[in-house]
Amino acid sequence: MLWLLVGSVVLALCSCGGRKPREVWISNILANPPEFWHVEVKLIGIVQDIEVNPKGTRQGFYQLMDLNKQVIMVKTVDLPDVGDKVVVVGVVGQLPDNAIHVLIVETDRQWVWTSFINIAVALVLFLTTVGLVGYRLFRYPGRPEQVGAGRIKAQKPPFMAQRGAGLSPSKAGSGEQQKAETMLLNVDQVSLGHELKKNATIELEVLAGPDKGKRFHFTRSVITIGRSGRRLNDIELKDITISREQASIELNRAGTAYILRNEGKTNPTLVNGKALAIANLKQGDEILVGTTLLRYSLIE
Repeated sequence: MLWLLVGSVVLALCSCGGRKPREVWISNILANPPEFWHVEVKLIGIVQDIEVNPKGTRQGFYQLMDLNKQVIMVKTVDLPDVGDKVVVVGVVGQLPDNAIHVLIVETDRQWVWTSFINIAVALVLFLTTVGLVGYRLFRYPGRPEQVGAGRIKAQKPPFMAQRGAGLSPSKAGSGEQQKAETMLLNVDQVSLGHELKKNATIELEVLAGPDKGKRFHFTRSVITIGRSGRRLNDIELKDITISREQASIELNRAGTAYILRNEGKTNPTLVNGKALAIANLKQGDEILVGTTLLRYSLIE
């Protein structure tokens, strides 16, 4: 009788919108028919006998038996099969040839498992939404700190506070929100110097973050930085607060310097404490992506 228990849950969960039918047992109706005359009710049970009327159609009557072994006659325009487990919505009336006996005029019918599947789909959608919201909160856990009335101060990772003014140009105790400076430079506008040697090596040392202590060395002209994803990054970091395609370092057209490009759509890239779209890298520059701090060095 598991299907009947499931159906009982359906009776409680599957109704939505408009005026809800009254959810009752067949025994309730049979015990006091006048209370239910012309009332729309919802029942659950198993189809017993069926009677085609008129012959040659799908119209007729069928008997519905519930969990308490109570039986009631149902009139329908689309007869089910014997043994079907159904949820029936209908209006309580009387048999045409016997006003004493109760009849349900069916207005809607669902199979128990169809109703259960509808609930399961709704539950899956709900859990998916909760999961996405939870991921978003985990992905971006930072929260702004309130400073005075209507003013916000951006929080900094602990290691930035320890390193002092080297990464943050804001004045101590000012209490004002620091505005990150954004520089948009064309590669051709970067200051030119002597042409780099062909065997020049870039070294990026991780000073802070999940990959602290690692050193990366490259001699190629383009280096990509980010989390694990579709793009195979040259520097793949474990920091969950950065983008899968966070930034890239490439040799400029003149071959005289390396350029840093921010590629994160939602996550900024900072060079020496300033948010930059494109930056000309110099010896000892510190690059901040998420909570990971890198130091750039060029070995010729």
